[in-house]
Amino acid sequence: MPTVKDALNKLKWHHGRLDHAVVWYTHRGAPGDLRAVEGSDILELGSSFFHVQAPEGATAIPYHRIQRIEIKGHPYWERHPRHRTLGDLEKAQQEEEQL
Repeated sequence: MPTVKDALNKLKWHHGRLDHAVVWYTHRGAPGDLRAVEGSDILELGSSFFHVQAPEGATAIPYHRIQRIEIKGHPYWERHPRHRTLGDLEKAQQEEEQL
């Protein structure tokens, strides 16, 4: 099963579509304890953290806080009991390319 880091790297390096992504992550105190960041605001994909340009400035967010990645409003990856498989990712990418 692909990790969230695998999914982000695949978007960045294989499809060039990281800018089309919205990444939802746990942020204590935010409404519903979730905050979204646009893929275009992701500055770097590190080994344990991804770095974003947030309203309060550049910040590092650990990958384990990511709950969901969407592409044009469609689910791409989810941290959920029904984790996506690599085959599911490929199918979602093919569907997304048809949009």
